[in-house]
Amino acid sequence: MCLLLAQSAVAEEARNVLVLHSNSRLAPGNIAADRGLREAMAGSEARPIQVFSEFLDQPAFGGDAYERTMTTYLREKYAVRPPSAVVVVSDNAMDFVMRNRAALFEGVPLVHLGVSRAHLQSFAPLPADVTGVPIEYDFSGTIAQALRWHPGARRVVIVTGAAERDRVWEARLRREVPRTSRVRLSSATTGPNPSPTRTSGR
Repeated sequence: MCLLLAQSAVAEEARNVLVLHSNSRLAPGNIAADRGLREAMAGSEARPIQVFSEFLDQPAFGGDAYERTMTTYLREKYAVRPPSAVVVVSDNAMDFVMRNRAALFEGVPLVHLGVSRAHLQSFAPLPADVTGVPIEYDFSGTIAQALRWHPGARRVVIVTGAAERDRVWEARLRREVPRTSRVRLSSATTGPNPSPTRTSGR
C-alpha cells in the first residue's frame, strides 16, 4: 500500500510537455525532432517529464473549421493532464498556437523550434513567456557555395511542393539566388498535379 502511494505521489509530480508539429507524424524531420526532444527532456525518477506529441497534419488538412476542431480536441484532451510547457515545431505550428493560445493553454510557456527569425518578426514583440532559438536558412550562401563547387554550372533548379507555404519558399529562394548572368533559374512543382518547369532568363 505504501509503495502504491509513493508511486502515485511521483506520478502527480510529473511535468507534462506537449510537442505540436505542423504536419504528418511520419515526416522524417518530425521523427528526428521528436526523438531528439525526448532525449533532451528526459526527467529524473524523482521528477519525471511526460512528453506528448500531436500533429496538425498540414497541409493535407486546414481551414477555419478544421482549426476550430483541432483547438477543441487539444483543449479537451489535455484538460486532465495540462502541459507545463508547449513546444511548437515549425512556423505553421507557431501560427496555430499563437492564434488560439487563449482558447488552448493560456499562460503556459511556449517554446519554438525550427521557426525562422523572419517569421518570428511577424509576432513582434513576442510575449515574455515565448522563447526559443530561431532558425536561419542561408539560401543565397548555400547556392553561392554550390556554384563555387561547380563553376561550370549554368542552371539552378528550385523544386518545391504545390502548397501555399511552398510558394512562399519559392518566392524567397528566387529573391535570394545570387545575381549572376551565367546561371539560369528554373523551378519545378511536385505534387498530385506537378507543373511544368518554369524558367527565368537570369
